[in-house]
Amino acid sequence: MSATMPPVEGEDKSYHPDAGWHWHDATLIVFERENVGRFEYAVGAVDLYANANTSDLGGSYLELATFDDIDRAAHAYRDLQAEVDERMLLPFQLIDFLNQRAQQLGQQTPEWRAAEPAEYAAYAAMRSLDVPEPPIEAEYHFSTGVSEDGEPALQAVKRWTEQGDAREARQTLDTFGMSDEAAVVARELNVLAETEGLQVAMDLAKHIAEASGQIDADRAFLFSTGPIDRFTGDPQVDPTQRFHDAMAGTDTRLLEPIDPAVNYSFDLVSTDPYTLDLVANKWWIGQDGVLQNSGLIIESFSLESYEFEYEHEREVAAMDRDDLEHTHHRDGLEAAMRQAEARAVVYGELDPEREDGRLFYEGPPDRFTTLREAELSGREQPSTAPVSDVWQELIDRAENDQPEPEPHYWQMHHRPVETPAGEPLGTALILIEFPQLPPDFGTYLEEHGMDDTVYPTEARRLEVGHFADEDASRKFEAEFRSFLVPGIMEGPDLAPAVAKLEGLAGEWEPLGFQDISAFMSGAHPVIKDAAEWQLHYPHVDRETKNPFGDLDI
Repeated sequence: MSATMPPVEGEDKSYHPDAGWHWHDATLIVFERENVGRFEYAVGAVDLYANANTSDLGGSYLELATFDDIDRAAHAYRDLQAEVDERMLLPFQLIDFLNQRAQQLGQQTPEWRAAEPAEYAAYAAMRSLDVPEPPIEAEYHFSTGVSEDGEPALQAVKRWTEQGDAREARQTLDTFGMSDEAAVVARELNVLAETEGLQVAMDLAKHIAEASGQIDADRAFLFSTGPIDRFTGDPQVDPTQRFHDAMAGTDTRLLEPIDPAVNYSFDLVSTDPYTLDLVANKWWIGQDGVLQNSGLIIESFSLESYEFEYEHEREVAAMDRDDLEHTHHRDGLEAAMRQAEARAVVYGELDPEREDGRLFYEGPPDRFTTLREAELSGREQPSTAPVSDVWQELIDRAENDQPEPEPHYWQMHHRPVETPAGEPLGTALILIEFPQLPPDFGTYLEEHGMDDTVYPTEARRLEVGHFADEDASRKFEAEFRSFLVPGIMEGPDLAPAVAKLEGLAGEWEPLGFQDISAFMSGAHPVIKDAAEWQLHYPHVDRETKNPFGDLDI
């Protein structure tokens, strides 16, 4: 997708219909519908995308079963949802699970179709049931009271309002001979809560209750009723462990260090067999203790191609994710999220002029400020450059964000070329680079030769030029090498530009182990259609005497 461009001042904002879409949600639904004059009940799932520019919703629907009886439909829905809960599947993991289930139900290819109004309405109805009630806050203090045996007691008190009624829970911490003694300790605990915080006071209260035998040592909480307590019952429990436990067994790599409240990750998500998305994810623990997340698609990669290109797209996506994680490791969370923000703008997944500058609209407040938020608030950037320059810098970085390539060992080859019918076309000059081998590997070869212990399993090749015969190809190679500067301008640096001047694509082709073995054997000619043959003409006038144009070498 192309980036959404800011509107000209004074004109209405309009966006390309493909811009601003990001993955939104996936969930099971069950709903009633009319079919040929009778009512039936459908059980299925929706996979939905939302548009950040227009707030539109769109997506696909997969039907799993239909029933004449509402009870049977409800039973089937509950069984599916129970399995999803048991597997602890997150929304973006649901699609793969449902595709497998559809195949088990007889659909050789899961029959996803465009969602219709009935499915959108069912989704809205189902999600409205999931909207949590505003959290009920409780108040805590320490007071005197009477134990079950009628003795003066020191007690922890929890009070809250539920459905308009005042509620209270008490936990006896210790008993005393006189109530005045209990009042002194209660007063000290209340002062401790005010000065050091509720958690510190409750840790001490739990210790007192354990020592007096009022609660067992392995009991985690002082209160078993009312809203979730605002303190942990066990001071030894690390709040970040909840995130570690929730992510166990997944491919998600939370950005370190783990925060007790909200965390982030960059993930590669296959929403369908033909698309791979690079997603920025936000994670937090909800009021019900369940892990929740919100995601923003940064960039999408098409997997509708030949196998080697399919794998190449996956490798590029993995490199982009690694680059974001490297930025986080080097420069921190805000720098990584701003880089993700810029990439999303470049690829049309995010509106740079959006009114709400956040990346994520759900969950706790984020631990970073986006570029758009900084623009809207007028906040100064650390750099003396204006915000717009920072934007451009990050966008430029996103468009060309690959680090400078490290030097590797490379070779040039002259290979005969034939048409598929076996007719000779000439000789191709081909450069092979081996990313697993150091640049001085040629010295090793001269001394020891090639053996299985050092044979590379990865490489990439590029066609530099097409020639009438091998002599012409070798002459061009000599000319090519005359422009190289060791350590500054190496063959792999110059080759793509030269290839483009020769009328070729100038694009690298990845090679696996078998491809390397077949090519290095030289047993077979290169096969190419005659229409792809761009023969080099050495006497064609160029813009300058430099045969490689205006390249800065």
